[in-house]
Amino acid sequence: MAMENNIAAKTHSLQCDFRKKTLITGVKEVISANDALVLVDTAAGLLEISGADIKIQKYNADEGGLVVTGEFNTFKYDQARARGFLKRLFK
Repeated sequence: MAMENNIAAKTHSLQCDFRKKTLITGVKEVISANDALVLVDTAAGLLEISGADIKIQKYNADEGGLVVTGEFNTFKYDQARARGFLKRLFK
């Protein structure tokens, strides 16, 4: 079981349906969320999702799964920013 969790934590995928619904795996943490922006730490780095009327429909921290709905404009990954953001957050 521990081996399965370790593999799941390293795997990341993003599936977006018609810019209205997104399924994400490999989520380590939801850092922040509001109706215009969701900031997520994933196995592939920090993921910023921006748009309008954004809502988290489902989040399973144990499995690393996240379902988000809304009108999406941007999906942006940034590994360097993740480290810098987290350092500033916990100062």
